[in-house]
Amino acid sequence: MKIVTTGLMGFGPDKIVPCGKWGNRPITATVGDQTCRFRSEFEYRWAKWLQRLYYAGGMLSWQYEPRRFEFPDELTGAKVYTPDFLVVEPSGERTWHECKGRLVGSDVTKFRRMAKYYPAERLVLVMLRIPTRGEAARRLAHCRKYVAGVIDGGAILRKVGL
Repeated sequence: MKIVTTGLMGFGPDKIVPCGKWGNRPITATVGDQTCRFRSEFEYRWAKWLQRLYYAGGMLSWQYEPRRFEFPDELTGAKVYTPDFLVVEPSGERTWHECKGRLVGSDVTKFRRMAKYYPAERLVLVMLRIPTRGEAARRLAHCRKYVAGVIDGGAILRKVGL
């Protein structure tokens, strides 16, 4: 596990927080009326985009990590999964958004298990970059079997300046 100083992120110059395996730094911030501890800058930026959509009437509401899904019959691998965002569309349909900078094997397992145990739940994968070749592209193609859609979140955020 990496450790980084967080003075530039508002935690204070003398404090340190653990970085995730991929260098993600947690960010505690208020977006709209919700104060959340986002696990990455990408999640924080996506929350700001969701808040813009909310203000524009593009959705009824959003929440950060409101529910944990369990996979009780599994003996190995992921036994729980917490999607990043619950988005309630104007139609009332609930959609889960999962923000990913990169995909690993355990992500595919979680998506497959969500489809198996909770088929009524709609899961959308929000990618920082859409991989076009190599192992990452193969993993994404495999994930598409289990999610309702894939969004190029990085392109959206760049376009609107977030």
